[in-house]
Amino acid sequence: MIFQKTLRTLQHYLPGGRNGREALSRIVRRVRGIVHDPDLAALRLFPPDWLLLDVGANYGQSASSMRLAQPRARIISYEPNTELAARITALFHNDPAIEVRPFGLSDRAGLFTLYIPYYGNFAYPGLASLNEDEARSWLSPETLFFFKASRVRITPIQCRVITLDSEQLAPSFIKIDVQGAEYEMLQGSRQTLQRHQPVLLIESPGRDERIGRLLESLGYREFAYEGDRFLQKKSEGTNSFFLTDAKQAMLDALHPGLFVNRMAIAEA
Repeated sequence: MIFQKTLRTLQHYLPGGRNGREALSRIVRRVRGIVHDPDLAALRLFPPDWLLLDVGANYGQSASSMRLAQPRARIISYEPNTELAARITALFHNDPAIEVRPFGLSDRAGLFTLYIPYYGNFAYPGLASLNEDEARSWLSPETLFFFKASRVRITPIQCRVITLDSEQLAPSFIKIDVQGAEYEMLQGSRQTLQRHQPVLLIESPGRDERIGRLLESLGYREFAYEGDRFLQKKSEGTNSFFLTDAKQAMLDALHPGLFVNRMAIAEA
């Protein structure tokens, strides 16, 4: 925690800033074969022909990790910030199985305002949100040393937003990190979720109780990925997996003992 806060603060003053840090991190992860988020290591357990969606692509770190975990899978990344989308497209220009689509996903289509937070002249596009309060809230004394509220500013840009249902895709896995707009994104994906039952990886689902209620109504259960197994419980980390019984049974048949239910956890 302290290390990340220190690194985050230093990047405001070092040459290359966030871009240099991300480039170096990608090289190190590629050489060592390490995903940037431990939860994405679970993708190694999934069939290689799955369609993987990266909703909220940021700098492309999730797509890079997906590629490390699944060398041949088709990956579609969604990023509403067109400048970032162009960077990610250039990053993966040699990989025809990775496609970047320059728009966001929500419960309705249209042109919306995307709010990008800055600290001084340093942009945090990964914290951009369709909700201005959400975009502003993360930068604080808890996340930056020597924090000054007067240095925080928000820059609005226009972005295109669609629903996932309108894409008519058949995904098997969806990573969702959309800075407070997860519920709206899922609402615009109901038909896709009902029809294809993709495995979901959602950042901080507990901050909006509507997410759990919606997914439960669609037959999903919440799991934490710990020690190379899925435990049926709320995750103690940032992310949670959500799976239907059918997807759980399919993966359990491929990897017996992969899932641990609530009763077994309680007895332990």
